[in-house]
Amino acid sequence: MNAFERLMQPRKKSPTATKRKAAPPDPTSRKKTKTQMFLDLGQQDLGQRTCPDCGFLYVRGVATDDADHSRFCKKTAQGVMLSRWKSERVHLDRPPMRIVELRGDDKPVVVKKLMQIKALMDEALGAIDEAAFLARKHFVYLSNDRVVGCVCAEPIDVAYPYSTASGVVTIDKSRPQPALLGVSHVWVHPSFRRQGVAKTLLDVARAKATYGLVVPRRQLAFSQPTEDGMALGVAYCAPAPMYVYMLQVRSES
Repeated sequence: MNAFERLMQPRKKSPTATKRKAAPPDPTSRKKTKTQMFLDLGQQDLGQRTCPDCGFLYVRGVATDDADHSRFCKKTAQGVMLSRWKSERVHLDRPPMRIVELRGDDKPVVVKKLMQIKALMDEALGAIDEAAFLARKHFVYLSNDRVVGCVCAEPIDVAYPYSTASGVVTIDKSRPQPALLGVSHVWVHPSFRRQGVAKTLLDVARAKATYGLVVPRRQLAFSQPTEDGMALGVAYCAPAPMYVYMLQVRSES
């Protein structure tokens, strides 16, 4: 055999190479891979998030947060239904929507519905003082008899400019401004946001909260706005500045 034939001849595998190829995979290595995959899945399932259906902010994977979210999401999905009644105060009626006004001195069956609306707002915005809540006027947006938005309003006489430079709302009490209407809370169902519900409710509140007067936007003020509420107030009051007012705590009689 010449040198060329020897070069072209297939090389034989050594016994060591054959044995190494036939060896089973290391069970320790396989176990580590499976464990890492489990940890990756766990990491993807944890973390703070906002439910797109109900707007609830929670930490998924934490038992108490999951339970609170499940309860609130179910309550929000069911919603509060408010059928027409004989003496309802209808301020805007464009089927399938309408805006009605509810008060704490309405008949008991209506006040019961109002308290159900408060429960939704408590979950979304934080607990609201009951006595103060019942003393306000509530403009409720209904779609097919389902409550999808609410603005709570009350008469005021003074409001203040504010600053957010420190990351929180700081009220400047040295520069009081005359005001007529305070908006304590604004709530819109997550499925109906960015559809003009809040703006329509504010328009109706300005026109109907004070008898015989449409409150100018420059004499409207907001209290304790959330980040979204702040953005709404600034956009709604423009080009006038937005003002804030101090909530008055009322004692139950």
